[in-house]
Amino acid sequence: MLLPFQCVLICSFRETEILLAASGSSVYSFDLKCGSVLSTWPSEHCNLSSDGSSLVPQAQNSQPLSKRRNSPSNEDVTISPAKSRFADGYSKSTDTNFVIKLAGTSNGQHIIAVTEDKCVHVLSLSSEGALIQLSERFMPKKPCSVLFTPDEKTILCGDKSGDVYSLPVIVSTQKFDETGRGSREEPKLTSKPFVPAASPQTVHTQRNLEALRMQQRLTNQVAKKKTLQFTHQLLLGHVSLLTDLACVTLHDRTSPEISKRTYIITSDRDEHIRVSRGIPQTHIIEAYCLGHTEFVSKLCIPPWNDKLLISGGGDDFLLIWDWLSGKARQKVDLRDPIDSFIRSVVPLNSNSNTKSDFPPIAELLPEGDDREDRIAVSGLWALRNSQAPSEGAGDFIIVNCEGLAAIFIFALNCAGNMKFLEFISLPGNVIDAAVQQDKSRIIFSIDNYHNPSSTTVIAGPEERASRPMLGCISFDESEDYRRIRFVKNVVARVDHGAKTQEPAEDADSVMERGSTLPNLLYGVGTLRKRAGQEDHE
Repeated sequence: MLLPFQCVLICSFRETEILLAASGSSVYSFDLKCGSVLSTWPSEHCNLSSDGSSLVPQAQNSQPLSKRRNSPSNEDVTISPAKSRFADGYSKSTDTNFVIKLAGTSNGQHIIAVTEDKCVHVLSLSSEGALIQLSERFMPKKPCSVLFTPDEKTILCGDKSGDVYSLPVIVSTQKFDETGRGSREEPKLTSKPFVPAASPQTVHTQRNLEALRMQQRLTNQVAKKKTLQFTHQLLLGHVSLLTDLACVTLHDRTSPEISKRTYIITSDRDEHIRVSRGIPQTHIIEAYCLGHTEFVSKLCIPPWNDKLLISGGGDDFLLIWDWLSGKARQKVDLRDPIDSFIRSVVPLNSNSNTKSDFPPIAELLPEGDDREDRIAVSGLWALRNSQAPSEGAGDFIIVNCEGLAAIFIFALNCAGNMKFLEFISLPGNVIDAAVQQDKSRIIFSIDNYHNPSSTTVIAGPEERASRPMLGCISFDESEDYRRIRFVKNVVARVDHGAKTQEPAEDADSVMERGSTLPNLLYGVGTLRKRAGQEDHE
C-alpha cells in the first residue's frame, strides 16, 4: 500500500491541469482530467519516455502490468523488476528522505520540493507533466515553510531556528546523476595558519610541554564554521521556531512615489505574528499581531481581500486581522464546531444502537489531556465560488484540525466577518489540500493508514485498501452548493507504475524500519508547549 500523500499542489497550464502529490520521498504528477500518472520525481521511479510521454498503463488497459519503455524500434519491451529501495545497499537516510513541503509558481513552471535532509529542490514542470530538477541547495536548518515572492523570482525559506532566507529561483547550472538527484557537495572549508595560544613560558609540566610541541608541528587549522556555497540572504529572524510565512504586495495609495509595497508575514511557536517589509527592507517591522495564547501554525490571506489575515493554531479559536495595523477584527470559535462533529460521530449513550465507523471518544483524545489540547489547526484555505449569485456570497474559509476526520467550512462576507456553516465528515483524516480558484474546488489528501480521527491506531489491510487517498469538494450555484467526490483509481495507477520498476514506498515497510510515519503526517500538535516549558523559552 502506497504511503499517504503528505503534500499536494495543483498546477494549471493552458489546457492541462496537473496535480502534484508527494508520497514519502517521491513526487507524482497526475493529469486531473483523466487521472493518469504523468511522471515521478526523482527519476528512479520515473515512468517517462525520452519525449516526456507517460508510459503508465491506463486503468482500462486489461493487459498484464509490465514495464514498458520506448525502444529504438518503438516496440514495447519488458524490463525485469529493479532492486527494492528497501533492500541492502540503500541507506536508511535515503529511504526516509521524505518530501515535507511543496510550493509552486502561479503558472506552474517552477516547483519547490523540500526534503527532510534540509535540501530545497527546484524543479521545472512541463505541460506534459514531466518533472526535471534544476537545482538543489542544502540549508543550515530544516525548512518549515517555503514560498515564492509575488514576482516569482525569489524563494522565501523559513527554518526551524526562526530565520527566513531569500534564494534566487534560477541558479548556475548544476549537474545531476541519472536518478535526477544531484550529488551533495560539502562546502569548502577555509584554512588559516595555526598559532597555539600557549607558549613554553606559560607551560611547565612535562605532559603539557609535549602537547605544545605536537600543536606547534601543525601548519594549518581547518575553520570550524561552514559557509553556504550559494547565493542567499538572511532577511529576518524569530527567537522561536518559525511555523508559517506569507508574502503579499499591496498598492500604496498614500505615497505617490511608491506604487506598491511588499510585506512578509511570519508566525512562530511563541504565539507571535510579525509583519515585516519586503526585500530589501525586511529589517523594518510594520506591526505585530498579538492575540493568540498558544502556538500559531497557519496563516491564510484570501486572494480577493489581501488586507485580511486569518490565523489559527493551538487555540480553540481563529483570529481575523487587519494585519497592516496589527488589530484583531474578530475571534471565531472553533470549540463548538469540533464538539458538534464529535457528538455526530460518537454515540453519547453507550447503549445506543447507532453504528459508527469512527473510534470511541477515548481514542479521539490523548490520555490525560483535555479537549482544548486536542485542537491543532493544520490547514487554512480560502476558496471563492466563482459561480455565486452575488459578490461575497460564495467566499469560504476551510479549516482542518489535525487528527479529525472532517473539514470545517466558514463563510466570509464582504465586511470581513466569518460565520460557521457546517462540517463535512470524511472517511479519513485530511493531511493536506490544494485550492483551484478558477474551478471553485479544493482537492485534499486523506490518511488511509490510520483509523479516522486517530493518529495512532492503524487500520486493517482491507480497510486501508478500500479507503480513498484523495478527495475533492466543488462549489457551484446549485441548491446543494457543494459536491463531494473521492478518488480511488489514482492510487491503483500509482501502484501499477511502481510495481514493475522501483516499488513505491510502503507504509508498513516504513514503520517496520523504525521510521515515525505519524511524525511525517501529524507534527502540528508537537508545537504545543508542555507545563513549565514556557519558563525556559
